[in-house]
Amino acid sequence: MEATTRSIRKKIWQIPSGYHCSIIGICLSRGDLRQLSRKNSFEIRSSMSDYVMHNMLSSLVKIKSQQSRVLHKILDRKYRVSIKKYLGLNSPENLLEQWEHDFQTGEVSGPYWAVMTHPLTNSAVINRIYGDCHMQSFDCFSRQKAENRLVENYRKANKRLQDQVESGKSANFVLREQQQINSKQVEEISAELKDIKQLNKGLMHRIPELQKTEELREQLDKAQQHIAALKCEAEQVLTQKLQLEHTISSLGNIVQRQEMKIESDALLIAQQADEIAILEDMAASTCLEESVCNNCVDGCSCPLNHQLSGKRVLYVGGHHKMVAHYKQVVEHHGAEFLYHDGGRESSKHILPKLLSGADAVFCPVDCISHDACKCVKKICKRESKPFVMMRSSGVSSLVKSLNEMRQ
Repeated sequence: MEATTRSIRKKIWQIPSGYHCSIIGICLSRGDLRQLSRKNSFEIRSSMSDYVMHNMLSSLVKIKSQQSRVLHKILDRKYRVSIKKYLGLNSPENLLEQWEHDFQTGEVSGPYWAVMTHPLTNSAVINRIYGDCHMQSFDCFSRQKAENRLVENYRKANKRLQDQVESGKSANFVLREQQQINSKQVEEISAELKDIKQLNKGLMHRIPELQKTEELREQLDKAQQHIAALKCEAEQVLTQKLQLEHTISSLGNIVQRQEMKIESDALLIAQQADEIAILEDMAASTCLEESVCNNCVDGCSCPLNHQLSGKRVLYVGGHHKMVAHYKQVVEHHGAEFLYHDGGRESSKHILPKLLSGADAVFCPVDCISHDACKCVKKICKRESKPFVMMRSSGVSSLVKSLNEMRQ
């Protein structure tokens, strides 16, 4: 039975010509195109651009030829696992169900080829999977642009922090060298003081027999003055040593705080990467075009078909770097996004006006001032507005709260 089904699979030249471009683009990578350029049967020169190769192959497979048969075999061999999985399905509905599962998990190339050549594939199935891939390509451009901008910002911030740490380490190294020099000077002065004390002790023993010698008395006075000067100098060196030790300790604390900040920024990058992954999963699971929602009926899963559609949602507090993601989530649920940072930069006097125009208010308990939170609670209670206190300022917490309000 499997051999019979396999024999009636559609060939690539039997697929409607409007879809050949998508098959070549989705199922063959740039590396695959370069490998095909080394095959004489396709008459593709390696000097051609990837776009020109793509267009040539899209035109070649429209008719039955030696080249289209070779390319069909190459795709069958590359995606044999997906072909085997989809050949076990016995209805267009089952094909779409399996496609939906694979599309959500990010497996697109193999399933796309398997469905396009499946004997049970009809125009409705082709339009559905083509539409999914077509709209996903636009999402990829938007996500790539946002991710590139975010990565560049964090790369610059990390470079600044590294420069600060290196500067602190250099200063710390210079101070330690100066401390070693001062310590050596203290040791030398201490040794000199010890010698002078020994000399003074010897002179003291000789004083009884040299009392009448004025010259020795003057030498003794000079030695005592020299000892006093050396003691004063030693005290100054010790004071400098204490000051240097205090400075080294302060720089060590600065370096430690900088290292902790770098670790905190790294954790924040990882958290935001997780938040972006949540946004990507959420975007892939909903309607691809908002225009489709003009025909929504009861029971539709479209984000515009629930109580937040057309409403104004005010987000108070949170991280300034995450505002774009908050906005994306709220608008994704069909609502208009309003934002106030709780008074850090935005004026607190604007908050009551924003609250009066909002239909629902969301506040993260971990990132909002006490005064702003108190003001929001008071006005929402007075005007009977929906008010949600979220456990964190992360995107996942906002998504969960919006979905709970949607139910």
